[in-house]
Amino acid sequence: MERKLKIVSCLVFFLFLLINCPLNVEAINITTNNETYSGDSSYKKVTNHGNFKIYTNTNSHDTTNFRLYKIVNIYYNSVRDEIKYGFTTNFQTFLNSSDCPSTFRAMTIEIFMSLNKGTAIRDQLDGNNYVVSGGNLTSNDFARLMSAYAGYVREHTISTDGYLSMYSLSTSGRPYKMSDYVEAGTHLALPDDSIGADYGVSVFGVMVDSVRLEKNGSTWELKDAEILAKTTTTSLSHQIAANYQGPFNLSADVGYGGSPEGKILFAIPTYPANSLVPPMITVTIDKVRNESGWLTFVTSGFSISDMSSTGGTIKYNNQTVGTAVRNSSTGQVKVKFTSISLIPKTIEFKYHAESLNSINSVMGANKRNAKLEFSDPYTSSETVAINTAESRDAIFYTYALQITGTNGAVFKITDSSGVSKGTITIGSDGIGELKGLKSGTYTVTQTKAPAGYALISDSQTVKVGTGGTQVSGKTGYYNITMRNSILLVLPFTGSKGTIIFSIIGSLLIIVSIIFLIKYKKKKNKVNQNTTTN
Repeated sequence: MERKLKIVSCLVFFLFLLINCPLNVEAINITTNNETYSGDSSYKKVTNHGNFKIYTNTNSHDTTNFRLYKIVNIYYNSVRDEIKYGFTTNFQTFLNSSDCPSTFRAMTIEIFMSLNKGTAIRDQLDGNNYVVSGGNLTSNDFARLMSAYAGYVREHTISTDGYLSMYSLSTSGRPYKMSDYVEAGTHLALPDDSIGADYGVSVFGVMVDSVRLEKNGSTWELKDAEILAKTTTTSLSHQIAANYQGPFNLSADVGYGGSPEGKILFAIPTYPANSLVPPMITVTIDKVRNESGWLTFVTSGFSISDMSSTGGTIKYNNQTVGTAVRNSSTGQVKVKFTSISLIPKTIEFKYHAESLNSINSVMGANKRNAKLEFSDPYTSSETVAINTAESRDAIFYTYALQITGTNGAVFKITDSSGVSKGTITIGSDGIGELKGLKSGTYTVTQTKAPAGYALISDSQTVKVGTGGTQVSGKTGYYNITMRNSILLVLPFTGSKGTIIFSIIGSLLIIVSIIFLIKYKKKKNKVNQNTTTN
């Protein structure tokens, strides 16, 4: 009995401890290695690992992966139960180099920790707050320093301290990148290729966060790093019109010899501060026509000086911000902006598109491409800096009129306004065609008939495009059948045909005379018989 009482008493005691001293699942035992804090060897580097997550806040197509570069180590003194912070060797080397902005070169860890990091922007996700870190062209000292280090990391191929690949959140629809084996400390996160892979349209700001140690009573807890990615996106719109007045759309009917006009509207991303090279935005356009005013800006404040057939200098509010260069042999134009901090985030311009060639134009859809590219903010090498962001096709629709007729026949084609669009001659295969037409109703009039055939005197109308009869197997070709009739051949005077007709006529006359003579003789005989009786 006494033994049972003791067992019950022990169980009650342990239950009391369990209720009044609940286990803290976040509590950790701090682990260290032999690396010591500068100036005090009693502090050893912390080697505990935790999660580092980046919520991309884009969409499920984002396949960007990130690499981590450690900036600050954590050191622990087990006797004092205290921690200190110190720069990593790589970051200290950067601070001592000419790549570091001069205002930061004498920085201590205390100054670093006290830098103005701006107002933290928070976004609630699954009931929790996630801090947005990073900077842009006009951001604070901390963002400028981190942007400079990002460039240093890329230029000097600094080894990474972790790799973040993509996972999916089941509740929010927002993908995130995560690694559950990141050493405690402060880390800079950069995308693998600097430019986001969300269809190549996102620029990620510099992102910094820490897998940190925090004291909770008498225990230490390891806190995960969680960042809502700071991204900016770009966009590109490419529209076309059959003439300078519009209307503009994604496609247009543009016949041969017309004056089509293209329109480009694009938005540029926000770049991190202290990029190693001035960020560049390039818009490349196919086949721009060489004539006065081949490129004009709609966005106010822009102008082009020294304009020629091969290009000019782009200015915004009288400051040079880029160039426009036209290839005289291909017509391709590159509009490059090299001072994007000076220009609006959204820009619109128009260009004179090359008209279609009636001989070489492809029936149906003729694509004209515009492509927007922007540079990697963390490298000084322009040759590898340009990354494709957007590519958009504007489409010219053009058609052909096909006539099925008689070899050698010639037809004139006029539009609904009576303007001649050309002629069609029927070939030996019984087919003739005229390319480069817009959709609409056309009048077909024969101007020459083949030898031995009658001219078709009545004109006919035919619909090309919507409502017309498209030729099977020939996209963009619309057919009408107009065959000539054979002439009735009449004889010429003095020909053999006249002699034949004369002979036949004479015979008919002779037969008639004979018949008349016989008829009179017979009648006289009848009369004589009657008189005698």
